[in-house]
Amino acid sequence: MGNRIKKIIKAAAAWLCAMTLGGCSVFGLDARSLMRPPRPVGEQAGIYSLLETAGGADFTLCYPETGDFLSAILQHDLDGDGKAEALAFYQTDATATRVLFGKEDGGGTWRVIGTFENQALQVDRVCFGDLDGDGCDEAVVGWGSSSSGSNTISFYKASDGAVAEGTLEQTYRTMGLLDFDGDGAEELFLAYVPADAAGFTAALYRVSGLSPQLLGQLSCPDSVQQFSATRLGFVAPGVPGAMLDCSLSDGSTVTELFYWDPERAALAAPLSDTAQQNITQRSIGVSSTDFDGDGVLEFPVVSRLPGYTGSASDDVGSAVQWTRLESINGDYTTVATVVQNAADGYTFSLPEAWRGAVTSDYEAAGNLLTLSLWDAGQNEAGAPLLRIRAFSAADWQAGTGTAGYTEVLASGGRVIACTVPDPENESALGVEDLKPLFRPIVWEG
Repeated sequence: MGNRIKKIIKAAAAWLCAMTLGGCSVFGLDARSLMRPPRPVGEQAGIYSLLETAGGADFTLCYPETGDFLSAILQHDLDGDGKAEALAFYQTDATATRVLFGKEDGGGTWRVIGTFENQALQVDRVCFGDLDGDGCDEAVVGWGSSSSGSNTISFYKASDGAVAEGTLEQTYRTMGLLDFDGDGAEELFLAYVPADAAGFTAALYRVSGLSPQLLGQLSCPDSVQQFSATRLGFVAPGVPGAMLDCSLSDGSTVTELFYWDPERAALAAPLSDTAQQNITQRSIGVSSTDFDGDGVLEFPVVSRLPGYTGSASDDVGSAVQWTRLESINGDYTTVATVVQNAADGYTFSLPEAWRGAVTSDYEAAGNLLTLSLWDAGQNEAGAPLLRIRAFSAADWQAGTGTAGYTEVLASGGRVIACTVPDPENESALGVEDLKPLFRPIVWEG
């Protein structure tokens, strides 16, 4: 019986290893470094055979820690022939990590077109992009650990049946690929914390012939503990760039925005280009995002609702002003001002007449958020305008405590419902007018 149980446990662990893609195995510590997943079938069987030949009997798959590609075996067309090459990360001991590139010759037969070794014991992330503008993607690999800032970068280009490697020794904490300057080739954007500086540095590199060239860099004053989110896309209409959410040493968060300024031929960071405190500094948990879904990233500017007496980290006591850069001339637009309730999973966009005129109160035990008029003369909350409550789906269906409430949103096994205590109040709005102002919180990775 004991041996049978051991076999069941071992088989279950192997299945879990095969199904779990995220996270890089540190040799000797992670469960995935102790065994290999079951042998794949079909197309990946040939790739796996290459690994067995190159790595011997004791190789271990290594999984990227972060990013969009979290598998130890990836396929991507690197030479532009319409057929994907394979790259696989593995270890044979606790001294280095290797990447193998393979190409299928036809009939399921694969051959090695390049193998490379790095002294790092982790793969931080993998990106693909056309770095030199020739129409073919290169593979970009971050080696090491971005949490410690000890990682370096390698570039891999496939052509003429072989793969060549280039390197950038600059360490980084976060990185990504985007065509910042509109030349048709993607640049490498990264941020790092110098050992002798209180702030951090953002840098933009062009890569030609696998040789990186620094296009521009600038220093930001933020005392960063970590970069909690990195988003690349349009930071203003038609302006590509990056937004970094930075966790600071005092526990707060700021957002920094970067783009390429063609007039100055330099990297620009408008939120840091003033002597004043960064307007995005906040204590609540909210990250930059494309809030209105128009393809342009917005950043949050947070202010306290008048009269709210809770903790500074209570998101229900703040108004989040989602703000968009309209042009590199420095014009900004507010696309929405919302009250966020992360505990219950929704945001509520404040009607224009309510902005700066309401306060909030939250009863956690009843999942009840009340928005009331703020009486500045009396320095107290006035008439309640809206009550919002989160119900479990079961309670809502059973009608438990739902009298007078109208459903406005259903998400994540909960029903968000509201009631208007005094419809005759001149500042009150009807439930049908309020429904479009609710939206679920969708956490991004």
